[in-house]
Amino acid sequence: AVVSTQSTGEFGTLEGAVTPIVVDMNMFPKIRKELVSAGLALILFAFGIGFCSGGGEYMVAIFDYYGMNIPVLILALSECIAVGWVFGTDNMSKAIEDMQGTKPSKFFTICWKYISPAL
Repeated sequence: AVVSTQSTGEFGTLEGAVTPIVVDMNMFPKIRKELVSAGLALILFAFGIGFCSGGGEYMVAIFDYYGMNIPVLILALSECIAVGWVFGTDNMSKAIEDMQGTKPSKFFTICWKYISPAL
C-alpha cells in the first residue's frame, strides 16, 4: 500500500510538471504528452539511481552542502521581495480577500513588506 501511495504521488508530481510544458507552453507540439512524461520520468530515474548506488550517501551530502543553502535563501528572499514590493501588499491583500472572504490584518502586510525581507 505504501508503494502504491508513493507512486501515485510521484505520478501527480510528474503530471504537474509536464502539463504546463506540453499544454500551456506548447514546447513539444508534435510529441504526445505520454511520451514527454515517459522521457522525463526516465531522465529523473537515471538521475536518481545515482543516489541509490554505493556512493549515494556521498552524493546526498554534496547536494545538501552545496545545493540547498544559498539558493534556497535567494529564492525565499526573491519571493519576499516579489510579494512585498513588485506585486504589492495591497494586491496580495485583495487576492487573499477574494479567496477567503476576509482581508488579512495589517500585521501581515508589514511582515510581507519589511520584516520578512529583512530576516
